[in-house]
Amino acid sequence: MQKLSGLRVPPEWEAALIACLDQPPRRARSRRSLWLGIVLLAFVLAGIAGTVAWLDLRA
Repeated sequence: MQKLSGLRVPPEWEAALIACLDQPPRRARSRRSLWLGIVLLAFVLAGIAGTVAWLDLRA
């Protein structure tokens, strides 16, 4: 299906090809959602590191 996704086929053919699959094709993740996940993870890790540093300074 990966090779088929780059081809231009009529809508009827596309519907027939998808109907032949055992499961619906997975949608490709957009780069925006990937970057959003990376930035969110970075903020969480920075928050944990900041909390650890703050607790270390208080002790």
